[in-house]
Amino acid sequence: MLGMTSSRTPAPMLARRTAGRRHLVKVNAFGNALGSSLADAMQSAPDQSEAETARLNRYEGAALEQEAASNRTSLNAFNREKDAYYNAPSFESWPDQTGAESSRLNRYEGKARAMENFNTTTAKLWAEQDAKTARKALAEQHASADAFRREQEAARQQAASVWTGGAGGGRGFVNSPANVNAYAPRGHYETADSYDAFSGVPTGGTERVWVSDWPAMSYGDQMGRAIPAAVDLTVFGPLKGLVNGTPEMAAAAVKGWAYTGAALRDGFDAVTGGNSHNYLDQAIARWDSPSGRVLDYSNGFERMGGFAGEMASPALYAKVTSMTYVAAQDQAVSFWLHTQIDDIEKINAVYTSAADGTRRLGYSFDGLFGYRSANNETAAFRRGEFMSLERPSNPADAIERNALSPNWGNEATDLYQVKTGSGFYFKGQVAPQSGVYETGPLKGTEFYLGGGSTQIFKPTTELPSGELSAPWVNSVKVRYGG
Repeated sequence: MLGMTSSRTPAPMLARRTAGRRHLVKVNAFGNALGSSLADAMQSAPDQSEAETARLNRYEGAALEQEAASNRTSLNAFNREKDAYYNAPSFESWPDQTGAESSRLNRYEGKARAMENFNTTTAKLWAEQDAKTARKALAEQHASADAFRREQEAARQQAASVWTGGAGGGRGFVNSPANVNAYAPRGHYETADSYDAFSGVPTGGTERVWVSDWPAMSYGDQMGRAIPAAVDLTVFGPLKGLVNGTPEMAAAAVKGWAYTGAALRDGFDAVTGGNSHNYLDQAIARWDSPSGRVLDYSNGFERMGGFAGEMASPALYAKVTSMTYVAAQDQAVSFWLHTQIDDIEKINAVYTSAADGTRRLGYSFDGLFGYRSANNETAAFRRGEFMSLERPSNPADAIERNALSPNWGNEATDLYQVKTGSGFYFKGQVAPQSGVYETGPLKGTEFYLGGGSTQIFKPTTELPSGELSAPWVNSVKVRYGG
């Protein structure tokens, strides 16, 4: 029995357990109800973060209002003191300072914008004007550069035909047309600072300058170019000028005479009422082209050197003419002496007795009068082949000026006037003579006689008897110097 009842729960205990379960159910229901109530309350409560934000915004708004009020107070005081626009008679008539300040700032901003627009418009106009000026300057620079290139190309072509001497080559800087390109100017334009031409002070502007692209020449290259130019300037140019000067002057004189004659004829026709043939125009058309130039100048250096040569050309032509005449006379005298004298040594002695450049061959129909200085009449009239055209003043003068060698024994004690026959004669200025005394107290010493008198030579003739006859027709003794 005891064992039977031991597996069952006693009634009091079971009652307590049941009551506990009911209490737990109630507690759980209360907790659930409370939790649900709290949850509902929490869901229906306002958002505290938004409230805090609103509260802070209110504080910030109040602070900003206070700051604006302070700013307005300060601004009012500043404007009342500094800006006449706000000098109102009473506080009540003051406008809203913030609006007034905005208006003032707007006015300043409007002026600034207007000025900016004006500057923009002006700058645009200036830019357009500068563009036009720049385009015009660029076009002028291009035209100048094109003209310069054309000029240089023409110079290069001229160099190809002048300095090379044509297909056969020449004596200039280069010797073939292919090499002319090596001497053609090369370079480019650059913008450089401009300087005053007189003071050398910078002007603050710029200018276009030509800059050579050639490398710096060495001293040898400079001399290689300078020497031919110097030769043309100082040698070939003056020589050509000497040749060209006189013919050009002659051509100019002929043209001048032609122009003068044609103008006189036109004037005569105008005065007499005759038909006008415009002879002057015809003369100019016909005579203007011949220049008289014999040798053309190859380049500018020769042309510059030719100026000096042309100035000296008349003197040269006169000298050449004189020399030609002298040479012709020398040849004529030499030929005549060879026809008159058989002895070569005597021919040379007679020929050299006259100074160079003074020998002349002449002819006289009636004969010539002259003077002979001798020791006696026989020596003066029967001998000798020379006479002087000038009358000496004394024996010493006769010996000195006629170069009478002391070794001949002629002391010139007497003076005789003689006359030659008709025919050819040789005239010249007595050449100086020097030698050594062969006899007398001065034997072995040197002497010198200056000469200078104008002498006449006529050879002796051989008579049928074999005797020699002097060329003098008559002889009269006269006094020295009188």
